[in-house]
Amino acid sequence: MLVMHDRQARVLHAQLAAAGAVAGGTVALSLWGVTGAAVAALLASAGTALWLTNAALRLGGPTPGMVRRVLGLIALPVLASALATLIGRWIAIGLTNSPVTRIVVAGLCGAAAWAIGIVPVRARAREALIRLTQGPPAHAKAGVPEGDMAAG
Repeated sequence: MLVMHDRQARVLHAQLAAAGAVAGGTVALSLWGVTGAAVAALLASAGTALWLTNAALRLGGPTPGMVRRVLGLIALPVLASALATLIGRWIAIGLTNSPVTRIVVAGLCGAAAWAIGIVPVRARAREALIRLTQGPPAHAKAGVPEGDMAAG
């Protein structure tokens, strides 16, 4: 929505702030290791999503139903990521002292969280991908009006 209203600079600022927040959060939470990095990414992602949602809502026109839907779409990935982080930490600490194994467990938990987070948007994402892969109809490519295709 922001890009459609020529607000690319706001999106870029949000992305730059998110990158800085992840880097700063990772350093600040370095005592937690991989879990600290995951928490930093989670907080930065949630903050960026809320920031961009707020900026889009300020453009006007959203209904209360749209706001609830956006917040619902944000809530599931955030909760799934938080839960996966905690579960991954619990599993990894009990499993081994090997940093490599802990990273693999964290990666698998992150992948599971991503899969859960994609559930609410999978149908729309699939529709968008299908539309992107399909070219325009043949009559549109040739510049021939649709009614004239049957006559030719």
